[in-house]
Amino acid sequence: MTIAIPMDSAGVEDNRRIGGKGYTLWRMHHAGFALPKTVFLTTDAYMAFVHEAGLKERILLELNRKDPNLMRWEEIWDCAARIRHLFLTRPFPSGLKSELLAVIRSCFSGVPIAVRSSAIDEDMEGASFAGLHESHIHLISETDILDGIRKVWASLWSDGALLYRKESGLNAERSAMAVVLQETLAGEASGVVFTMDPADDAKGVIEAVHGLNEGLVDGRIQPDRWRCIRSGRKVSEHIATSRKQWVIPTSHGTARASLPEGLQAVPPLKTGQVRALFELAMTLEDFWDFPQDVEWTLLDGRFFLLQSRPITTSVEADAGDQRGWYLSLHRSF
Repeated sequence: MTIAIPMDSAGVEDNRRIGGKGYTLWRMHHAGFALPKTVFLTTDAYMAFVHEAGLKERILLELNRKDPNLMRWEEIWDCAARIRHLFLTRPFPSGLKSELLAVIRSCFSGVPIAVRSSAIDEDMEGASFAGLHESHIHLISETDILDGIRKVWASLWSDGALLYRKESGLNAERSAMAVVLQETLAGEASGVVFTMDPADDAKGVIEAVHGLNEGLVDGRIQPDRWRCIRSGRKVSEHIATSRKQWVIPTSHGTARASLPEGLQAVPPLKTGQVRALFELAMTLEDFWDFPQDVEWTLLDGRFFLLQSRPITTSVEADAGDQRGWYLSLHRSF
């Protein structure tokens, strides 16, 4: 059993063990894109927790109380809440806890990290899970990091994720969660790029905020938005917002705070940076041969990619396909 794999040591054969998001990040790193320091906690760690904490039988019991196709939404919510409660209240098996702490100390000693989900069926073309599993940003203490890992494991069983798996035809019983540990880069600006606008496939969209990305992704802070022409990589429109707040790192995670007056009149990105970022995102689309939803941060004038996933909604989507509804639950765009 290998519970952790540094990104430099991962390979194609680790695809399932490091999950969809982990494998995507490894491919990007291997291709030369700039990413923060990253370590993958494999599905072996998740399965060790499930088995040693005695959760496997309880999970199967909850999932098989009733045919999922016959369950009402509130029944799925109750099922998900009971399973998550098991993860959040079971103590860490001592051996697994020691192994996880050894990884954290050797790879991220004193460095704030982001703890991100990477389920085995996450970030696939047609099954993105964007926003449906948890991420926890800028964790410093070992207690907070372990708690973040536990919460990411538990988020595999959120009601939204269970509904989305049902809609996408995925088997919840076979799901497992790897975890991406990433150094938190406290960039001066952060945001997302949609290389194809879901409402206009001739354009792409950049959203950006000052500071960390968390407020944009969960919808608490409205971003500046730029529309770009895909064919010529040109900026066609800038939609400014009222810049009053940003998310900043703290000693126990992140916090929303008032944006300094000197930044309130200044867009998070300059025009040249917008063009460079869109060109970078389109290079990533060419790499994956599919339109991408890219999360990024700008640190010391350099763009770092935090994650990339396929865009699973478009103007050509089947009108009966409701997967986009689940994706919209936690997205700003």
